[in-house]
Amino acid sequence: MDRDYLEAITTAFIRATGRGLMLSPKDQGLVARWYRAQIPKDIVVQGIESAFDTPPSRRVTSLSFVSKSVDRAAKLYRDRRVGSGMMAEIDNESEFAEVNGFLAQIDNLVSAADLSAYRPVFEKLRVHLIDLQQTHNKDADSDLGASLEELENQTLEACLNCMSDEQKNEIERDVRLALSQMPRLDPVTQTETERAFVRRSVRKLVRLPALEIRMGGGW
Repeated sequence: MDRDYLEAITTAFIRATGRGLMLSPKDQGLVARWYRAQIPKDIVVQGIESAFDTPPSRRVTSLSFVSKSVDRAAKLYRDRRVGSGMMAEIDNESEFAEVNGFLAQIDNLVSAADLSAYRPVFEKLRVHLIDLQQTHNKDADSDLGASLEELENQTLEACLNCMSDEQKNEIERDVRLALSQMPRLDPVTQTETERAFVRRSVRKLVRLPALEIRMGGGW
């Protein structure tokens, strides 16, 4: 990811919230998603600023707070360039294909002999993915990205609960080591970062794909 892209978005978010000096790994992952989707940084910044047009009722600690606002700004930008009707159709087809891709990967995990301990979790995930796909087909304005993120977090938590004490201890050691190599963080960011590291470790161990939609169609 381009450093200027990350710095511009980090600066805009810090300016809007007055929190921290850096983004958490989860927030950086969201920035990477926007970068891969080729959303111009000035459009992302516009979305961040729009999210704070009305003062939030709570302290904002995560970039996910502005996700919907950034998506709206990106869609408006794209609609102006290409035309809303055509791009809406492209978006729906792209998102449908993305979820089908997730389902194929989950099927492989269900059948993997070395992951049998997590099979009930993966089977439940598959059912939820199909339900999400059907819901989004009925309501194209539903926030599929946010729903997938929530489902992913629930799945990783369920996988963690299925792990042996030895596996959990190994993850804790890895997370402590990773945190020890980072600069001092404020308590809220420390907690968010620790959770992000745990999710990353669990994901790697169970080979779960990142459930995120990469916007198609170009910008």
